[in-house]
Amino acid sequence: MTVVQDLPTPALVVDADAFEHNLAAMAFALPGARCRPHVKAHKTVALAREQAARGHRTFTCATPREMEGMAKAGLGEDLLLANEVVDPDRLRRLAELDARVTIAVDSQATIDAAARAGLDEVVIDVFVGMPRCGCPPDRAGPLAEEAVALLSAPQCPSGRFTVILDPSQLYMQVHESCGHPSELDRVYGTEASYAGTSFLTTDKLDEGFRYGSDLVDIVADATAPGGMGTFGWDDEGVAAASVPIVRNGIFVGYLSSRETAPRIGRQSGGAMRADGWNRIPLIRMTNLNLLPKPGMSLDDIVADTDDGFYLASNRSWSIDDRRLNFQFATEIAYEIKNGKKGRLFKNPTYTGITYEFWRSCDAVGDESSYVMLGTPNCGKGEPGQTGHVGHAVPGARFRDVQVGVGKW
Repeated sequence: MTVVQDLPTPALVVDADAFEHNLAAMAFALPGARCRPHVKAHKTVALAREQAARGHRTFTCATPREMEGMAKAGLGEDLLLANEVVDPDRLRRLAELDARVTIAVDSQATIDAAARAGLDEVVIDVFVGMPRCGCPPDRAGPLAEEAVALLSAPQCPSGRFTVILDPSQLYMQVHESCGHPSELDRVYGTEASYAGTSFLTTDKLDEGFRYGSDLVDIVADATAPGGMGTFGWDDEGVAAASVPIVRNGIFVGYLSSRETAPRIGRQSGGAMRADGWNRIPLIRMTNLNLLPKPGMSLDDIVADTDDGFYLASNRSWSIDDRRLNFQFATEIAYEIKNGKKGRLFKNPTYTGITYEFWRSCDAVGDESSYVMLGTPNCGKGEPGQTGHVGHAVPGARFRDVQVGVGKW
């Protein structure tokens, strides 16, 4: 008789009677394909084979590695990956498996990533209140319809157009063209060898540089409820605060630290954070927010636009090392004619110069479209650090924007 303590580890010990009882109960209550056992419950091919022998030929996996193990064991008749994956290499490996693979998606971006990898079956993950991934319930139907429509949609036209940015794109515009250039350590050159510098040199603070139109108000608010950049104190012990960056279109402040703020005659704005105990604190974005303006909802802005495009769901971004010249792509564009959304287009892109773009803003949405978004993987520093930063934004309209760059 083998004693449990003598087993080589790691080892999985199963109560055989309980396991047989559970298999029988599952087979009776949820026969055949109606039941999709979750491999993460045991992470064992041998137990999955026992489940398959009782008629359960479809399985749910939590990770790509679990799917690879099931496929190699000949259990790839029907596998579902329940968590979103956006890494291209992992998606390509899944597409190459000798298995029927379906993955969960929660946005047009994750659908597009799966399609580029060669995966042609997805299910939409719906957020039901638990702190996990998933699209809002009211977006699930439209997201599925958009994904199908994009398969046959025409290429987005090129030219100079009025553009309305949905919050799902505007947050990234704020991040790249407003957040990074306002980091004061970057202005002083500490990122020059890695990520670059900034066009927002300190003389622009003194001269009252016009960053955008009068409608543009941007704050770095570490106190904003629900933001990924919300905290009590930064890593220099400075209390969280809301720091104006752009007020009525005029550049008025930086993201700063105890080290850098005195060089411009100010106190720290409390933006120093490290991603772990073994990294030095760096100036990081907190919640860099474009404030809403009363008077027009996002639907009102669309209705007020005679001709243009409505761009949604960030797909890619590219910006120079001074954060001045940028190019963005979104997953989807809707033509606007006479105040109404019309035809759908694929592969929309747009480009511009940061301050010219923000100066062209002539409408900012009210509180009804104001939503807290952000990114959990903002990179900075050598050695590299990953920061969680938030961006609350409404929708907004920009005039005379160059749309359609690159070759398709």
